[in-house]
Amino acid sequence: MSAATSQTPASTQASIERVTTLCEKLSLGAVGHHFATLADEAAGKQESFTEYLARVLEAEQSIRTERSRATMLKLATLPQVKTLEQLDFEAAPGLPKARIQELASLAFVERRENVILLGPSGCGKTHIAISLAVRATISSAPSSARRCWCSTRSATCRWRAVRPNCSST
Repeated sequence: MSAATSQTPASTQASIERVTTLCEKLSLGAVGHHFATLADEAAGKQESFTEYLARVLEAEQSIRTERSRATMLKLATLPQVKTLEQLDFEAAPGLPKARIQELASLAFVERRENVILLGPSGCGKTHIAISLAVRATISSAPSSARRCWCSTRSATCRWRAVRPNCSST
């Protein structure tokens, strides 16, 4: 018999409703949604209560992190979401792939350095700028390290809360 069903059906249902209500009041949406399933899995694996609690809290943290990243991308007001993985280096053979991959580490943001992307039309400047903005926006770096300005001739996007000495053109 599983953890969620080891009690009598009436008391189990009452407990589930009580936990769900408490989770709503405490703004623990993922816990309220997943606790019963994770309890059944923990009982089946004979996991300790501590391990079960860790798994429930990890689920909550994971959903909050994902929601935060989605909100930050929305607030960044980027014209579209692009990634460096989507960049076609074959189509623009003059692109310095090693340098772009170095920029992808976002060390320039931590050092508060400027990045200027120069080149002819169609060589991927906007794609690179947006990709770096997306990467910085969803990175796990502190929010102060994600505040930059990104501007290109074809698209201008605010990469929220402009920080002095940090721009990407």
